Order: sequence, then structure tokens, then C-alpha cells
Amino acid sequence: PLYMPVPPRQVAEVRDVSGEVFSLQSSGRQPLQGGDKISTGTQFEVAAGSTVRFEYRDKTSVQFGSTTMATKFQLVAERKSQAKFVRLDQGEALADVALQRNLGPMVFQTPQARAIVLGTQFRLIVSPQDTRLDVTEGKVQFVQTATNSNSVVVANQSAVANPTGLVLRELR
Repeated sequence: PLYMPVPPRQVAEVRDVSGEVFSLQSSGRQPLQGGDKISTGTQFEVAAGSTVRFEYRDKTSVQFGSTTMATKFQLVAERKSQAKFVRLDQGEALADVALQRNLGPMVFQTPQARAIVLGTQFRLIVSPQDTRLDVTEGKVQFVQTATNSNSVVVANQSAVANPTGLVLRELR
């Protein structure tokens, strides 16, 4: 695999929490609060109608949450670099990614696609059927994982990855 699991390391801090947001531990669900330190390997769940915003050391900010469904995700660390990797299983992520100079790209992996980000603003919406990427600033390489088809999605564009392929269109 592209990213191999490594021992947990602190990578971000909780900046804002609204509603029910939990880290999933072997001891059960633990509520998150502003100021909590976030380590790789931990799984998170954000209840429908709730949000949480994480901030990385480089000021990259990612907000997770959806008004209509629970959001489930995990932060993963790449073995050889400090690259950021987020596995988003369902729900929404809204990101403002700082330029990733020597760290390698920030990667968002979903069941249907992979978004490879060097520095931009975008929204990622994941459902069981598809993954939608809306880019508001910058550009993101978007890969549909089943067929490996890919496209660079630029500002004011949207792309949808589903089991049959990848569709690119202007953002509405």
C-alpha cells in the first residue's frame, strides 16, 4: 500500500467542536473537546448535525461533519515522511490545506477515490455510492480507485467518483 501504518504520533489539535464528536478507543467512545491533541491511528465519529475542526502544525485546517449523515474518519501517518493522510469512510470534510512544501501531498482516501492535495481549499462528500470533490481554490489530483482513472480538478470544478468511473463538471 501507499501508506503503511506506523506507531501513533500527535499531528493535530481540536480547534472547534459543535455537537457530538467522539474518538473511538478500545475502552469505548470518548467525547472530543477543543484543545484535545490528535494522534494518528485514532478513529473518529461525528454525529449528523455535528462538526469538529482540526488544525495541523502547518496551519492546515480540516472540518469534518455533515448535516445529513454521520461522518467517520481516521488520521493516518505515512511511514517515511510527515505527509498527512486521512481515511474518510463516510460524511463530509471541508479543508484549507497549507502548501505542503517538502512533506509530500496531503491525501484523502475514500472507498471510491483518492484526493491528492498540495495546497488548496475544497470539500469532500462521501456516501456509500460515490465521492464528490468540490474545489474552491487551487487544484487537486482526483483518482477513482477501482479503475485508476484520474483528473486534476481545479478551482470552480467538481468531480464525482463512483464504481463506473469519474465525472468532471463546473462547480455550481
